[in-house]
Amino acid sequence: MRASHAATEATVISQLFISRCKASGVSSVKSVTAIDWLLDSDPAIRWQVMRDLTDAPPELVAAERGRIAREGWGARLLDLQGEDGQWAGGACFPSQSIYQSVKNQGQPWISTLPTLQLLHDFGIDPHSDRVRRAVAMVRDGCRWEHAGQPFFSGEVEPCINGRVVALGTSTKTWIP
Repeated sequence: MRASHAATEATVISQLFISRCKASGVSSVKSVTAIDWLLDSDPAIRWQVMRDLTDAPPELVAAERGRIAREGWGARLLDLQGEDGQWAGGACFPSQSIYQSVKNQGQPWISTLPTLQLLHDFGIDPHSDRVRRAVAMVRDGCRWEHAGQPFFSGEVEPCINGRVVALGTSTKTWIP
């Protein structure tokens, strides 16, 4: 049933994609399935498509997942980590200097907690050396804005703590 439902969704997405291309003035669109389109994307998407929507062998899925820390969105996010172990200079909120430059654009979800959540949601391999180093830098250098508590010790706000716990529940390596 799951594969049948996924195939139906893939057909609908493919038809929408083709109609949007034509509406945008693209005169000829190669017939492409949604699965093909998703597979022609970032490793953070591709490995999940391979796992959930194709018959790819587990070792190929694992190899694709392993690419997240080395290329594409995951690698880019890891590259943005500061020398202090934080993203955008803060645990939950960006540093004041960064915040001032983006405050008119709404909540800037660019600090350490939302970045780690995004990496987690991408399915980045927590056992990769690059991720282990990044998490160790967070452990050693990131403190909560409220009272300077170490990142992995938690904060006083339950929602924030829930998000930190969620990072640790999928695999123990997220919390050193």
